[in-house]
Amino acid sequence: EYAARAREIVGGIFLWRKLDIHAPLYPYLLAFLQWLFSFDNPLIRAAHLLIGLLVIVPLCGAAWLAEGRRFTPAVAGTALIWAAYPPLIFYQGEYISETLVVLLLCSSIFCLYEGDGLAEPLAKGLGFLAAGGLLAGLAVTAHPLSAFFVVLETGFLCVKAVGRQGNAMKMIPPAVFLIGASIPVLAVISYNSLVLSAGLRIQDNAGFNFYLGNSSIADGTCKLRPGPEWSK
Repeated sequence: EYAARAREIVGGIFLWRKLDIHAPLYPYLLAFLQWLFSFDNPLIRAAHLLIGLLVIVPLCGAAWLAEGRRFTPAVAGTALIWAAYPPLIFYQGEYISETLVVLLLCSSIFCLYEGDGLAEPLAKGLGFLAAGGLLAGLAVTAHPLSAFFVVLETGFLCVKAVGRQGNAMKMIPPAVFLIGASIPVLAVISYNSLVLSAGLRIQDNAGFNFYLGNSSIADGTCKLRPGPEWSK
C-alpha cells in the first residue's frame, strides 16, 4: 500500500483521494526515493538503511546533552547499540513508516533536550521546543501511535513546569510543544474531514493489526492480505 501511494505521488497525485489504511506522511519519503533512484528497489532499501543509521545523529546529540554536553561512554554506547542492533537493521530496509517515525521522534527528543532548559535567549529555547513539537506531530502523521509520545511528553513538561519557580509563564514550554505538535496533525485531520468527509481521523482501519493481524497463526505480519477477506 505504501509503494502504491508513493507511485501516485511520483505521478503527480500529491494529495490522497481517499482515507488510506496507513497514515499519509511516509509515502512522500518513499516517493522521493523512488524518483531519486528510478524505482530501483535495492537502492531504495539501501537508502532506507542509511536513513535509519542517520538516527545516530539526533540520538547521540540527545545523549550528549543529557551528559552535560560531554562525550562520555554512555554517548559512545548509544551510537554503538543503534548502529549494530540487528532487528533495527533488518526492519529499516523494509518499506514501513517506522524508519521515518524513529528519525522524527529522536530528532524531537534532541530538540526537547536542547530547549527544555529554556536556553538564553528565551526565544531560542522556545524555538527548540516548538521544533520538537512539530517533529513529533509529523511523526503522528506518519504513524498515529506516535500520539502517545506527544501526550506523555506534554504531561512530562507540565510536571516539570509545576516544579519550577515563577508565575504562570512557566506553563509556556508545554504549551509551545503542544501547539507545534498540533499543526501537522490538525492539517491532516482537517483535510480528511473537510475534503474527504472521512471524519476526524488520520488513517482508516486504525488498530486493525492489533486485533486481527497478530493472531496465533500469523507470522509477524498482517494475517489478511488485500482482497475480499480484507474488505470484510
